[in-house]
Amino acid sequence: MFNQQTLNRPASFSGTGLHSGNRVNMTIHPAPANSGVRFRRGDLEGKPEIEARVENVSETNRSTTIAKGNVKVHTIEHVLAALAGGGVDNAVVELDANEPPIADGSSREFCKIIQAAGLAPRRSRASFTPPPSPLNCARARRS
Repeated sequence: MFNQQTLNRPASFSGTGLHSGNRVNMTIHPAPANSGVRFRRGDLEGKPEIEARVENVSETNRSTTIAKGNVKVHTIEHVLAALAGGGVDNAVVELDANEPPIADGSSREFCKIIQAAGLAPRRSRASFTPPPSPLNCARARRS
């Protein structure tokens, strides 16, 4: 079994939102064990947070949007990919706009800042959900 992980220190990146065109500053903060990944809208009163959970997905047209009440965060998929690929189980992604910066259109810049911040293990064990049956991938043959 593996322990849960978070960032060793905050990691920041600034840029432009893909769909909104807004300037945005993003900081990924360390978070306690068992808290998961949450997005915090630092630009809104009370700094509301939305958990990155499937039940909070409100739109999937050209990007993934999560919402809680009237609060939304758009285009979260690249940040989530970088966190998952980097082995981060718990983090607070704080934004001062409605979507993360797009950078080069991939997760590369987010991966770089996560790697630079380093990882901090938590005492709690990570949980994994195995697929219910074997997964097979095959490439279709051309005729």
